[in-house]
Amino acid sequence: MKGRSGTTMGTAIIKIKFVDWRNGRPRFSPGANIRAIGYKAEDLKHPDGRWLSVEEAIAWSARRQAEIEARQNHKARTGRMPPRPRERLITVEKLFDLLWQHPSMRGKAVEEGKHVFRPKSPATVRDYKQKARVIEAEAPELWGASVDALDRVILFNLYELIATKRGLATSTGCIRALSTALSFGMRRGYCKHAVNPAAELGMETPPPRLRVGEREEIAHLVAAADKLGRADIGDSIMLGVWTGQRQSERIDLIDEGLLNGRRIFRQRKTGAMVAIPQGAPLDARLAQAKERRRAALDAAAAEARAAGRPAPIARLELVIDEKNNQPFKPDHYRHLFAAMRDVAVHGLVAIGEDRVVLVKDEDVGPIRHYLPGLRGLRKGEAVKAGTLPHLIEPMPSLAGFRDQDLRDTSVTWLALAGATIPEIAAVTGHSLESITTVLKHYLARHPEMADHAIAKLVEWHG
Repeated sequence: MKGRSGTTMGTAIIKIKFVDWRNGRPRFSPGANIRAIGYKAEDLKHPDGRWLSVEEAIAWSARRQAEIEARQNHKARTGRMPPRPRERLITVEKLFDLLWQHPSMRGKAVEEGKHVFRPKSPATVRDYKQKARVIEAEAPELWGASVDALDRVILFNLYELIATKRGLATSTGCIRALSTALSFGMRRGYCKHAVNPAAELGMETPPPRLRVGEREEIAHLVAAADKLGRADIGDSIMLGVWTGQRQSERIDLIDEGLLNGRRIFRQRKTGAMVAIPQGAPLDARLAQAKERRRAALDAAAAEARAAGRPAPIARLELVIDEKNNQPFKPDHYRHLFAAMRDVAVHGLVAIGEDRVVLVKDEDVGPIRHYLPGLRGLRKGEAVKAGTLPHLIEPMPSLAGFRDQDLRDTSVTWLALAGATIPEIAAVTGHSLESITTVLKHYLARHPEMADHAIAKLVEWHG
C-alpha cells in the first residue's frame, strides 16, 4: 500500500533527480553529460554541516535542474555554454583551494593596500597542505561545511579531536593552518566573520622541538656520509653547523669567494647575500669538495668526449647532488639525509661482498632505496655480524636527528664558544627571540657555560 507521499508501508522509496541516498544522507550524483558541463558530485548539507531533509533535497534538486536547463537552453540559442552561476557558499575545502592559488603561496610577494604579503617558503606551503589533509581526513563534515558556520566551539572541538588522534603538535598546526586560511578569506570577503574564530582558542602549546647535536655526533654523521659515498651530504652537514643556514638555503648557496676575511655566499634563487667569517674546519671541507667535484667533472668530461656527448656543466651551487651533477631537490635531500642518518644509528659491516646495515633486512627499504648497494641482516646473520669489524660504528643517540637540527646546533655551539646573542644572529640570521628560545632549553645542561661565566667574572674582578 502506498501513501500520498509516494512511500510504501514499511519501506520508503525516495527518488529525486540527480540525488542518491546513502544511509539517509543525500548526495548530488551527476551523470557524465552533466559532469561535462562543469558539475561534480557533492554532499547536500546546510552550512552548519546538517544534512538536507527529504523536502529540502527535493527543493535543491528542482533549483539545480532549473539551472542546468537554463544553461542548456542558452547554448541551444547561442551555441555557447554559459559559465555556472557563482557559488555563494564557500566551504572550508574551497577556502583552502583559494588560498593555494594566492601568489604568496607560489613564491611571489604581493602588495595589497599598504601591506606586502611575503612569499611563503616551499616548506611552509608543504606543511599547510599536509595539515589541511589532516583536517579533511579527521573532520570530513567540517571540511565540506561553510566557513561562515565555523565558530570557536566547533574549532576547539576540532583541536581536541585531532590532538587525541594525531597528537598535540599536529592539532595545533592544523588550527594555525585553518586560522591562516580564515584570515586570508576574511580579508577578501570570502568569510563573514568579524573576528577570526580560530584565534586565541586557548590551545595547549606543545614544547618546541629542539635537538642539539654533540660534537661527536656531528663528526659521526659526517664520517658516515663520507663512508657511504655521499660526501655531498657531509659537506651540507658541515655547512649547516658552521653557518646556521637552513637546508633550503644551503642547497641554494653559491660561493662568491672571500672578502675581508669573510666567505661570501649568494642564494641562487633570491640573490640574497650571506657573509660568514672564515672557519678553518669549514674552509678545509669546502676546499676538499671543490677538488673532489673538479676531479669528477674532468672524468665525466673525458667520458663524454669519448662517447661523442656534450660535456657536463660545472654547477655553481655550493652543495649539489654529485651523483647526478644537479641541484638537490628538497624532498630527495631530506630522504637521503634520513637514510644516511639511519645507517649511522645502526652501524654497517661487510659480509662477503655485501655492505650490511645492522638491522633486519625487511626494515631497510628506505635505506636501500636512497643508498643503493646496502642491505639489512638476513636470517642467521646477526650473530656473525656481531663478530665483524664495523665499517660504520653504531651511534643510537642519533636516532631521530634531523637536518633541521643542525641550525639549533649551530646556535648552541656558538653560544658555548662564548658568542653573544647578537653575534649569533649576525652569523645564522635567527631573530634574537628565537635564539633565546634555543639557548634557554639547552645551555643549562652544559657545564661549559658555568666555566665561561666564572672565567669572565674572575677577569672582570681582577
